[in-house]
Amino acid sequence: IISDAVVLNAIENKKYENVIEKFSLKDLINDTIVIIETRLNQIRESKSVTIYSGDIELMQSRELIFLIVYHLLENVYKYTPEKSGLQVVVKSEIKNTLEITVIDEGSGIDSLEQVDILKKFVRGTSANEKIMGVGIGLTLVKAISTFLGGGLEIQSAKGTGSKFIVTIPV
Repeated sequence: IISDAVVLNAIENKKYENVIEKFSLKDLINDTIVIIETRLNQIRESKSVTIYSGDIELMQSRELIFLIVYHLLENVYKYTPEKSGLQVVVKSEIKNTLEITVIDEGSGIDSLEQVDILKKFVRGTSANEKIMGVGIGLTLVKAISTFLGGGLEIQSAKGTGSKFIVTIPV
């Protein structure tokens, strides 16, 4: 949480030093899933990672992409039932744009709440004292995607699950 706050503060104050390196997006996503499942002691039986056009070798900040993927996936693990499914879909079809989509089968997010959960230290109504967190994850995802020249879109409604779509120029 502290390192997330440091990165968010640096981005907000335009002091983040972006270190570009080459890495496999598929490996980063799969490694992130292992980290989350180990940390939360929770294995999802129904999960899929689909990367259209094969693996994508990115020249980008591995730290920032990791934080995007980590926080989107961690929310799925924390806020949806363990028996529910999880999908990660990556597309790079539109010229020079990477799209990372995380889809869950949870209870969905009300449209009014979708704006609020992007604010710093705000947690959704499904959060309770048993679920760890301070309400910085989605704020950080939005800040990073904006910092990288992209954006974050939420598609959800109560009772339908959620889809989080991050777009980043590459």
